[in-house]
Amino acid sequence: MIVHLPPYISVMQLGNTVNFKNRDDITHHIYSPIGDNKFSYKINAGQSESKSDFQQTGEVAMGCNIHDWMSGYLLNITGLLASVPLECTPTKLLI
Repeated sequence: MIVHLPPYISVMQLGNTVNFKNRDDITHHIYSPIGDNKFSYKINAGQSESKSDFQQTGEVAMGCNIHDWMSGYLLNITGLLASVPLECTPTKLLI
């Protein structure tokens, strides 16, 4: 059983894409309900969903509406990610 959205905390540059991939055999409902970066995706088993329209820098708290114990955070920043090679983008969050 996966107990969070690995990695638990991800950092990305504003304007990049996040790919949510469901590796489980059940549906997940990934969401962030607050602020300009809010979203909501139902992702079926083996499927994925992408989001590239984050509007603001800052923290995006995420959860699964179906599985309350699953959570994660995305930090949107501007500027360079000095310690992250370019091939690490877009960000991939595996469920």
